[in-house]
Amino acid sequence: MNLEPQSVSTLTNEIKEILESQFLFVFVKGEVSNYKIHSSGHTYFTLKDATAAVNCIIWKNTLRAPKINDGDVVTIQGRLSLYPSSGGYRIVCSNIEKFGVGDFYREFLLRKQRLFEQGYFDEEIKKPIPFYPKVIGIITSETGAVLQDIIVTLQRRYPLVTVILRPSLVQGTTAVAEIVSAILDLQKYSKTPDLIILARGGGSIEDLWCFNAESVANAIYNCPIPIISAIGHETDTTIADLVADKRANTPTAAAELATPITLASISDNLYFLEERMFDTVEEKVESIRSIIENSVSSSLLSLLRSNCTQVQLELNSKENSILNFVKNKEQKILHKIVNIESTLKVSDPNLPFHRGFAIIRRNNKIVEINEKLLIDDEIEIERLHFTDKGNITNGKKQ
Repeated sequence: MNLEPQSVSTLTNEIKEILESQFLFVFVKGEVSNYKIHSSGHTYFTLKDATAAVNCIIWKNTLRAPKINDGDVVTIQGRLSLYPSSGGYRIVCSNIEKFGVGDFYREFLLRKQRLFEQGYFDEEIKKPIPFYPKVIGIITSETGAVLQDIIVTLQRRYPLVTVILRPSLVQGTTAVAEIVSAILDLQKYSKTPDLIILARGGGSIEDLWCFNAESVANAIYNCPIPIISAIGHETDTTIADLVADKRANTPTAAAELATPITLASISDNLYFLEERMFDTVEEKVESIRSIIENSVSSSLLSLLRSNCTQVQLELNSKENSILNFVKNKEQKILHKIVNIESTLKVSDPNLPFHRGFAIIRRNNKIVEINEKLLIDDEIEIERLHFTDKGNITNGKKQ
């Protein structure tokens, strides 16, 4: 049997007909989240409990609803309807009554009040955003438009910055532990960031619930690095937004807050300072020139010349004194040299030889003046320039 496939529209219309005919009336109790009144006048919100959620709508001019806030517990009467373009079903409300504050919202309010009393939100403890960050850390999902929006904005405004991505889940039960680990990890990097951007980009209360965790609040509070949060839109305030040093409505706005001074503004400031410096120098030069021209008279010039002449005379006198001192020293040194030469001449051991004296040795020993020579003694006579040997006979040398 050959079956022809149905179109999506045909299948959806069949489901819509069955669903709406079977659930003409529903009576449901749950907690309100993402409560928004559209510019068209229609009201949209989600009704949830611990394990499930359903979208709801209040058509304009069909129901006067009480003042509803996220976290309120309400009872709803209405019917189910399927929206073909999205394939999702929702409750079209015919009546809504407030029942009380829901468990999720009650927990949020209690945690918020406790952290407020502990000073987690105090403005005076929030760290300033650096004007010239060299390294910026980003904590967000590594897929999606959020990361690209931040990087594109940073590159456009301040391309000198180094970006470090620490990817993390930003939704779900395991996201809390990942966000805390990411904040701690960025503090241990070799290139420690000057600033951290924690970003998600909006979502339902359920999607953002991980950012209300107390452990995330503690990690942000105890982080020594300034943190900018870009988690939800203006109406989606989380505890992480309140603890962060700065809050941005969007990831793009967070990147702009992270770069308060752009490369273009730095260039403009340098050009302005350069022009101002040149103008100031020119003004100072002209001022000094004017002072000199107005102050220096002919008498002052004469005094300067006179002082120069006096200085020259003193220099000449000093020069003569130095020359005389050197000459005296030279004469003294020459005199010492002459004395040394005379002393050396007197001390010359050969001087007696020049006078006719000789040295007589017997048995290689010098004969003293009071010693007698005997016949047949073998002697050696040393005179100037020669030495003679012989024997003594009858008192004479043979």
